[in-house]
Amino acid sequence: MLYLIGTGLTAKDISLKSLEIIQRSKKVYLEIYTSKLKEQLKELEEIYKVKIHEASRNLLECTNEIINESINDEISLLIIGTPLLATTHTDLLIRAKEHNVSVNIIHNASIINVMGCYGLYSYSFGRIISIPYFEDNWKPTSFYNNIYNNKINNLHTLCLLDIRVSENEERFMTPNEALNQLMQCEEIERKGLIELNTEVFVICRFGTNEEAIYFGSIEEMLCKNFGKPLHSLIIPCKMDVLEREHVNILFNAKK
Repeated sequence: MLYLIGTGLTAKDISLKSLEIIQRSKKVYLEIYTSKLKEQLKELEEIYKVKIHEASRNLLECTNEIINESINDEISLLIIGTPLLATTHTDLLIRAKEHNVSVNIIHNASIINVMGCYGLYSYSFGRIISIPYFEDNWKPTSFYNNIYNNKINNLHTLCLLDIRVSENEERFMTPNEALNQLMQCEEIERKGLIELNTEVFVICRFGTNEEAIYFGSIEEMLCKNFGKPLHSLIIPCKMDVLEREHVNILFNAKK
């Protein structure tokens, strides 16, 4: 049996049901590719009272090691937030099914819960997008166009920012980097989506005791230091009267 267990947004968000499964599992892995907890691995082991092995992207996507171990034993894969929001987890689920391995999915809180928390209607969000790091010879604008498509359909956009975690690298995109890339996309696409006065929400360390949320123009946000990761953005479409009123109250904004 393979368990895909959402940790929630901090180590102590784990459910009692999940903790029971973790403590009886033959082996416990922590997926380290798609997100990051503020707690270190050693802290996690102390809280859960088990030995935890790191699961890299290569281990999950390029081998069947975890699947093979799950044929005869209970194996837990801890996923920060909730399972199946990343294609990495869906691919693992499908391959496990192909090998006739039973999979039990236990959900938890994730960054998706930010929808509706800061004055915007949760049902007024469109497609969630990811903003990848630009490379010297690779500067995609597809994420810009997805935000644009949301906006013309009067839908807000939650933007997840790229992370790079491997044996040789640990890098987390900052809101400033993401906004600068969006402005570069605007120069290429010229659809009037991103301007210096475009309003954005910057979400910092959501769900932790160090959570901070900022709201204002891109010009204002580019000047700020948002501190430690993880970060996300919300690019709102035109807010209705109640949304604007709620945002003004929450952020003391006068827009």
